[in-house]
Amino acid sequence: MRSIAVLVSLALLGAGCGPRPEEHVRAAERSEVRAGGRFVLRSELRPGRATLGDVVGWRLTAEVPRRAMVGDLVLSPPDSSLESMDENPQRFPHLEARGDRDVWTWSRRIQGFALGPLPLPYAAIVVARPSGADTLAFPPDTLFVDSLTAAPRDSIEPDRGVLSPGLRQVDRTVAAAGALLLVALIAVAAWAVRRMLRRAPEAEKALAPEPPAAILARALDALALELDRLPRDAFYQRLSGAVRAYLEAATGIPAPERTTREIEEELLRRAPGDAATRESVARLLRRSDLAKFARAEDERAAALSALEEARALPGRFPPPTSGG
Repeated sequence: MRSIAVLVSLALLGAGCGPRPEEHVRAAERSEVRAGGRFVLRSELRPGRATLGDVVGWRLTAEVPRRAMVGDLVLSPPDSSLESMDENPQRFPHLEARGDRDVWTWSRRIQGFALGPLPLPYAAIVVARPSGADTLAFPPDTLFVDSLTAAPRDSIEPDRGVLSPGLRQVDRTVAAAGALLLVALIAVAAWAVRRMLRRAPEAEKALAPEPPAAILARALDALALELDRLPRDAFYQRLSGAVRAYLEAATGIPAPERTTREIEEELLRRAPGDAATRESVARLLRRSDLAKFARAEDERAAALSALEEARALPGRFPPPTSGG
């Protein structure tokens, strides 16, 4: 602990003596622990500040466990003061494997045409896991836009050189006490972080698996809140993913890998007498397939009806058989 304190003190003294470089990147990050592991979502702007009309790179990064399946990026319509230079930023993300984790990256270019802070669009991804599907939102981010001209660099008053009033003994004492307090706080924070990281795996193991019906209800609640700002194809794609994940958890049918017809045939084989449930599932999945492949747009009432029909699914399926 004493060696760490000495190293930190030297680093702080070195940082205070040298010039501070100008920062060109600004990032916001959110870390969440779910039943499937740790998910780290990051929003990064390069540069962090811009002038009117400057092209700014916006990169969204999602670090997820290897077993998690990440769907398309969901973006709300941008503010009227923002303009996107990419036709379809949701497509073709970059995937990188890092050990037992996957890193997904979406990049786009934006321009700001108003002064001051401009909120960036709402961004989220849908993650499908063996325990169900989750909607994970990126941290809110803001683009700061300055005026067209740079700030003046010339000083109004003439340069009179460096003033050196000197330090009094009380100043040296206060500075030394502040440095020691800062080192102590850093040491305590490092100890707390190490302890938290050691306890995180134990806390994840202690979490009981969430019932499939609760996972489905949470996914449908999120869809209902985002209904008015999601394109219909993205809405129905997420609805289909939530229904398929629930079918897999409730019946044992690997629905995410099956077509709609194959799911109907499997349900007919397991419960031949429950025609109403089969028809309800088929109707939901076919509507999602139509919106996904034909880009069909329906009324808001039809989308709400699909949500209510999906809410009625829990409790209507036979339990998984021993043969899968």
